[in-house]
Amino acid sequence: MSAMCKICEKEFSSQFNLNKHLKNVHKTKPVAVSYKKSVWSYKCEEPSCNSSFYRNQGLIDHLLMCHNIEVESETRQFKTLQDFREWKGDIEKATICNYVRLRGKKTSASSGRQTFYYNCNRTGKLPCSKKGENKVANKKLPKSQGSCKLNKSCVSYIKLVKENGKEIVAVWQKTHYGHENEIQHIRLSRADRNAVASKLAAGVPKERILGEIRDNIGNQLKRVDLITKQDLQNVKRSFKIDMQEGVRNKDDATSVHLCIEELQRSEFNSVLLYKREGDILESFPLEENDFCLIIMSQYQQHMLVKYGNNIIAVDGTHGLNNYDFKLTTLMVVDNFDEGFPGAFMFTNRKDTLIHQIFFEVIESKVGNKISPNTFMSDITGVFYQAWSSVMGVVPFQLYCTWHIDRAWRNNLNKIPNIEKKERGLQNFKNADTEKFGSYFKKYYYENCKLWAYCYHKHCGINTNMYLESMHKQIKYFYLHGTTVKRLDKGLHAVLQYSWDKMVEHLIKETKGKSSIHKRNILQRHTTAISSQFSAESIENSEGDNIKKWKLESDNNIYYLEQKSCDICCNNLICDLCAICIHCYTCTCTDYYIKATICKHIHFLAMKNLSKGIQQNLSNDNVQPCTSQSTSEEIRTNMMCLTKQNHNALLNKSNLKAKKILEKMSSINTKLQSSDLNFDEMDFGSQILNHLKTVDSLLTMKKICI
Repeated sequence: MSAMCKICEKEFSSQFNLNKHLKNVHKTKPVAVSYKKSVWSYKCEEPSCNSSFYRNQGLIDHLLMCHNIEVESETRQFKTLQDFREWKGDIEKATICNYVRLRGKKTSASSGRQTFYYNCNRTGKLPCSKKGENKVANKKLPKSQGSCKLNKSCVSYIKLVKENGKEIVAVWQKTHYGHENEIQHIRLSRADRNAVASKLAAGVPKERILGEIRDNIGNQLKRVDLITKQDLQNVKRSFKIDMQEGVRNKDDATSVHLCIEELQRSEFNSVLLYKREGDILESFPLEENDFCLIIMSQYQQHMLVKYGNNIIAVDGTHGLNNYDFKLTTLMVVDNFDEGFPGAFMFTNRKDTLIHQIFFEVIESKVGNKISPNTFMSDITGVFYQAWSSVMGVVPFQLYCTWHIDRAWRNNLNKIPNIEKKERGLQNFKNADTEKFGSYFKKYYYENCKLWAYCYHKHCGINTNMYLESMHKQIKYFYLHGTTVKRLDKGLHAVLQYSWDKMVEHLIKETKGKSSIHKRNILQRHTTAISSQFSAESIENSEGDNIKKWKLESDNNIYYLEQKSCDICCNNLICDLCAICIHCYTCTCTDYYIKATICKHIHFLAMKNLSKGIQQNLSNDNVQPCTSQSTSEEIRTNMMCLTKQNHNALLNKSNLKAKKILEKMSSINTKLQSSDLNFDEMDFGSQILNHLKTVDSLLTMKKICI
């Protein structure tokens, strides 16, 4: 690229040689030579001017001399680099621009002086990639606001000079040229990024961070006001906060491998089996491209051994990675009637063989076979076939009712007529419903014991609600409802869930917790109080001493029996009725399928309890109290009732009698410790005269407190 001297018209091969000639021969200041606009990036944008320059200063001089455009300049001094960064951040906010370093520092070999150049972020070429001799557009989709690069250079920059023992000097070319300062093309400031990063590191949810920022939007829009979830994700990745989510490496497979190595190095190796894609395991018949990861912690093993003989639920879920690896969970039901994961498996296979390996590895770790009373899974049969081949046959194998309902609804589409589709299950013998009828006969007619409620008696489970709850917690609480593409994040969420469940169970064991069964029992007790059922006793046949009743409820007939209970129940009891679930039986689905004390049992128990108390009151000659009774009379009557019935109640092995005695003794103690006013005496009189339910005793107890 030749350049010619305008004084002597001598040509030179480069601008450098021309400048040297002007300085040495003509003793003049070198003048930047302009070229065509397509040559260099410092382009003049003025009308009818087709000039471009190699250096920034050449364009600045050209604008001043030829177009009378002056570029403002300012020099500042700073004591520390931190002062400079704060000043730089302030001017970027004020002028809506960014200054970035496009290259490293320049260091003088003689003086050690360091020079830094910060260019306007709009300077630069549009992103492209080269293929052969031609440039093609980048495969990455362009941003909605367009690229921040101008495909040319802006004259605005900051030159920072740092020398040992001297103040830091910054020369700022303030004027931007060739573009407008637009907020959509600048980045978050360092201060804003640090503030966001600190909140993310503290575990503040993204939604809350966005909400706090958007609540403070003022009249003048700032870059931080436009922050999005993607910006938060970029900050998290930049500050390596995603390490907290299990990301140990940019490569997902490497990150998972590092996580597995950490688990294997722990005191209790929770990794039972780990096969990467490409590995070959001689002990298991898996293909080379198979992936399998089986995890069971020490506490999971303890819970599986302790509670595995009651209920086992197995199911799989997708959506925890982008590779179609399914998470299979083996879950038990603990003493608080809550699901607890016994083991996990991530794998790409979905056949019986891989689940046989899953259960074989668990059996080997536990040391013996697990023999549950009930096994619940989906309707494919893959899980149970694998389980029965390894652990043995289970007394009750059940299909999850949710899976059945979903399968039936999906296959109802085989009925073309909409009206008949709605009546599908009631109208199988019809040409339009023939396909659905064939489907029903093939998969469900011969397997009625696996899904019909009449075969679910005393199983204590009818849906995979425990696994569904786990899946929702992992998806919406640990993964915040986002689509997870990396396996390491899904694995981290599962491990975190398992750890939290262990801690929660330890807390419940220490402090106690009201189980869902107790809440359900109390709810049905409340319903029974306001219900009016028709109940009549059934005469027993000879040799049958079991008390039986027929109860009519909602035009349905139910049969109840009274049983004796020698089992120590902890959760399935009603303190108000003084019974447990083994004291009565009922033919309703609430009792048989959901394994809870139904409203019919509550109603009958309160009725029998009321009769027993009234009989005790009359037999013991306790005088009813009136509204004029004194506190001492009330105490005397209550004490008389308690003392005279003490022996009789103790002689009854029925749990109901013992509970009544405990409540009466408690009320007697409270009466002795405090005086009653007129209202309390009046209410106490009503209690002694009309004591019909234990719920009334509870009301008296609350008033005495």
